[in-house]
Amino acid sequence: MDLSRQELYIGKEASRKLQKKRAAIVGIGALGTVAASLLARSGVKLILIDRDVVEPSNLQRQVLFKAKDIGKHKASAAALRLKEIFPEISVRAYDLDLNKDTAELLDADAVLDCTDNLFTRFVINDYCRKNRIPWVHGSAIEENGYVLPVLPGKACFRCIFESLKSSRTCDTAGVMNTVTAVIGSVQASEALKILLGNRPEQGLVHATMRPFAVKTFSVRKRKDCKTCKGVYEYLEKELPVAHFCGSNKYQFAGSYSKDKIMILRNKFPDWIFSGNSVIIRAGSKDEALRMHAKYLGH
Repeated sequence: MDLSRQELYIGKEASRKLQKKRAAIVGIGALGTVAASLLARSGVKLILIDRDVVEPSNLQRQVLFKAKDIGKHKASAAALRLKEIFPEISVRAYDLDLNKDTAELLDADAVLDCTDNLFTRFVINDYCRKNRIPWVHGSAIEENGYVLPVLPGKACFRCIFESLKSSRTCDTAGVMNTVTAVIGSVQASEALKILLGNRPEQGLVHATMRPFAVKTFSVRKRKDCKTCKGVYEYLEKELPVAHFCGSNKYQFAGSYSKDKIMILRNKFPDWIFSGNSVIIRAGSKDEALRMHAKYLGH
């Protein structure tokens, strides 16, 4: 691996240091493929985690995939592509859900949250806070994106976003590939700072493409934050889902906006929204979880 241009700037010793570090990336989509590509090309060892498969609409912004990858698991397909670029790099791929039972996969020097799933983000937050692992949150929608470095002892993700009940996703609101490229790059940059022992951004970074602007907002710990007090409840529970025996129906609890319900009823007329729940038709529980994360963002 020729890292000579990188070494001209950060030095050979720092470059060798990066090659000894490992980063875990959760979500190998628009943000995750950009971040994985940049970190791998910096010599960082990678752990890739994603239960989803490549779809035609992904190719607009998920830079490690080609048309021939459609239908393949994202983590494995991305690992194969990175190996084609640099055969000597270390990449481990896990085509599975990140939850309380698999959270140990996050044992790394830094973690990048590139998901579109709020529940998974709280799992990452709890595990990393409990094990004092620095991590970098990233999200993007339409032409806006956010990056938040979360460091041990500082404000955590829950301090800031606990009141967020639901989130839009790329599949319901859309996204420009320019903003995902920017946010994935910023995430990788912040991760490299952490891995090199440098100071990452101190706050929530917001980037918008039209008009282009970048701002950083200060954040602070909440005195009543359960995670900061050592209560890691997301490492004890799963996203509640009930399977109707003998059927292909799966019910999830949650509150959903009227606009989102209207969009999804048009797209999936066989989904049933009732009160604070939704019933999804799927071939398996894993497929139902993927669909829920993709379109409902919880």
